[in-house]
Amino acid sequence: MVDLDGTLFAFGKLGKYKVFATIFNYLLSHLSFLYLLRRPNKKLVAFLEKWKDQGGKIILVSSTNKQHYSLVKTLLSKSGIPCDEIILKEKPTTPLEFKLDTLFQVSPAIIIDDDRRLLKKYSLLFGGKIRKFSFFGPWVWEKSAS
Repeated sequence: MVDLDGTLFAFGKLGKYKVFATIFNYLLSHLSFLYLLRRPNKKLVAFLEKWKDQGGKIILVSSTNKQHYSLVKTLLSKSGIPCDEIILKEKPTTPLEFKLDTLFQVSPAIIIDDDRRLLKKYSLLFGGKIRKFSFFGPWVWEKSAS
């Protein structure tokens, strides 16, 4: 399961800085066309392509409102990013609550997100290992080998 906002997509080089991501996400809720200005994390896209080639399922998740579904589809198509499912927030809840609820439903083998708190909470319940994807990149949780 991979987070879209601030993880797979950022707003140029400013996207890696949380304050800019917060401002951008606020603007997104009022100016939807800004979604199309986002650029994908190329290393993460390469990882997802390899994951898909090896038979992995790619579920993209975002606490962005479901009304942005067509914009998200357009952005993924324009960027050539493989995806099996897109899950967007339907009801008012915090991004952390939404993603945790989604994780319990999906039960993924790997989670990639820019919010380490999410991965720590999930890891407390299900074990696994947390690491950085890249120096400025997102965090990764992986299931422990059984």
